[in-house]
Amino acid sequence: MSRHEDRPDTEAGRCLVQTTTDAAGTAAARYVPATFAGVADAVRDVIATVY
Repeated sequence: MSRHEDRPDTEAGRCLVQTTTDAAGTAAARYVPATFAGVADAVRDVIATVY
């Protein structure tokens, strides 16, 4: 079992912040638990956005 499986980040209270902006320019933030898979997906999305 990996370190992430036996003690997920959510136990430490860590969250990912997902942001969106609508057509009027209003920003919204959503806080979601920072699971290992969620962090991996967020990193993948950032890399895909940059490249």
